[in-house]
Amino acid sequence: MDTTISTNILFITISIFLIFITIGYALLLTNIILILKKIYSLLDIIKKESEKISDDIEGLRSNVKNKGIALSSFIKYVFSFLGNKKKSNNNNNN
Repeated sequence: MDTTISTNILFITISIFLIFITIGYALLLTNIILILKKIYSLLDIIKKESEKISDDIEGLRSNVKNKGIALSSFIKYVFSFLGNKKKSNNNNNN
């Protein structure tokens, strides 16, 4: 009789322990799912913002190309003007 009672006590103890373990895993799994949802929403926000930044950089690049061409032609014009003055001064000295 003593072995039957001790077996029943062991069975009840193990059952209660497994119930607590199952509840703990359920809570842990719920928290992990909530954290993953937040991470996915953050990744979505990061993706949208990086696309906006990429578009801004593309616009800036095209703007620099357009204005850079105008600036480079202006600089070439100024240097060609200064270069012609130097050449004409050298020719006068000879």
